[in-house]
Amino acid sequence: MQKSHRVTAVLAAALISSAAFSAPQQGAYLAVKFNRVFIADLSGSEEEFGANFGAGYSFGVFALEYEHARYNATIERFFNPDIDVEIDTDAFYAVARSSGDWYVKAKAGILREEVEGSGGGVTAEGDDTGASVGFGFGYQQPEFRFEVEATRVEQDVSALSVGFNFLF
Repeated sequence: MQKSHRVTAVLAAALISSAAFSAPQQGAYLAVKFNRVFIADLSGSEEEFGANFGAGYSFGVFALEYEHARYNATIERFFNPDIDVEIDTDAFYAVARSSGDWYVKAKAGILREEVEGSGGGVTAEGDDTGASVGFGFGYQQPEFRFEVEATRVEQDVSALSVGFNFLF
């Protein structure tokens, strides 16, 4: 009977220490992401790469996050000048991450965007505010997180990103 108590104590200590290691990280973080933008319903668009940055604070499995992104694309049109599109966004998200070294992520928030398009000597600008959602997966260690996510920026713009969160 004494031996089984020791085995139970050793197993309990191992589970507690592995659970602590796998627990979601708490605290502030900075994020750097590299993305590729996809514009729906525009055949012939040439997707381009961009970068975005952000900051957040994790409260265990939940977090609040700010993200600034710039998306660029060139829409190639036959018999007409190409259109260069630039989209700048600022978003605030509520984020949920599952626990564990490997985790899934979901986010939803409000996004403000400024859009500028130019081509053939004409420039048009506009801005809008709306909802944005995303999902992905990641891997975390005590100092960083590596994440891959898909984000619906707005009704007809989506982005695929790969990034790092540097934890404090």
